[in-house]
Amino acid sequence: MSEVLRYSEAFKLRLVEDVASGKYTGLDEARRRNEICGGSTVSKWSLFQN
Repeated sequence: MSEVLRYSEAFKLRLVEDVASGKYTGLDEARRRNEICGGSTVSKWSLFQN
């Protein structure tokens, strides 16, 4: 069984803001570049930021 990673609220907010500002072409690029394994993890964070 794999270890569950926890990300800080500050990290989540920064990543979502970076996507919104155009630093990444989309959520998938942000996820890959930050080595986040879950395919829907970043999209879930973006839902809670709006």
